Amino acid sequence: MNFLIIGNGFDIAHELPTSYNDFLDMCKLVRKFLFGKLGDKVSVERRYKRGKISEEEMTKVEIFAKSMGALLSYNFQNNVSKNFWIKYFSNKRNKKKVGEKWVDFEEEIRNVLIRVRQAEENDTNDEIIKLDADIKECIYDKKIIVYSDLYNYLFEEHKKLVLAIDIYMGYYISSIDIAKKTFFNSNSFNYVLSLNYTNTFRRLYDLNTEVCFIHGCAREIWD
Repeated sequence: MNFLIIGNGFDIAHELPTSYNDFLDMCKLVRKFLFGKLGDKVSVERRYKRGKISEEEMTKVEIFAKSMGALLSYNFQNNVSKNFWIKYFSNKRNKKKVGEKWVDFEEEIRNVLIRVRQAEENDTNDEIIKLDADIKECIYDKKIIVYSDLYNYLFEEHKKLVLAIDIYMGYYISSIDIAKKTFFNSNSFNYVLSLNYTNTFRRLYDLNTEVCFIHGCAREIWD
């Protein structure tokens, strides 16, 4: 029996924008449309005429919105608009203080929670005083003054982040036309173990081969 194990490199080899930097780039673009509906052509064209977006950005956001429809595009927009984790990772990326792989993304989330716990232990009561500056700057407008509220806030923001990633991977990425690659014979595998959220292998190569998605498959929440 032959097994195939695939990770994000499999999608990238098929020229799909599935790195977390690609995801952050889309979040940044979508946030330019916060004062209008993402799929509203009039709103998009108005921003283009005012010079707030380029023609390339206008085309990209239209394709993005069409890949999922008005309801899910609004859901994505709402989940990333003021999301703590999007803001935190965007700041880190600008300062080049985080790695470029999804494992680095996940590890940094863990590090933030550890640092919050350490700060809580160093403060004499529940009031937030000694929290690191790079975390504080992402919550300065939230009026969060105690750690119990901060934990709840980070948890809720993480749920929004997961939903946004699921929409991005399950709808936008799945809508992109791609071609098969010849670097392996897909018929030679009996079982596929996937570390990805995307369904690229089945979509391109073999609907009958059993695929186990270690982290779950995108769109399962919505379908």
